[in-house]
Amino acid sequence: METYDYGKFIHILDVEGNKLELWEANDVQYEKMGIDMGLKTTK
Repeated sequence: METYDYGKFIHILDVEGNKLELWEANDVQYEKMGIDMGLKTTK
């Protein structure tokens, strides 16, 4: 698992060898990043 200010990531392989990425966002930090970039959120 990799942890960043804006969320957590984990990469797994399925039974066929395909890489899957699961992501759990840190909503507070992720929204701040969007605002800093001049983007509007949908919340």
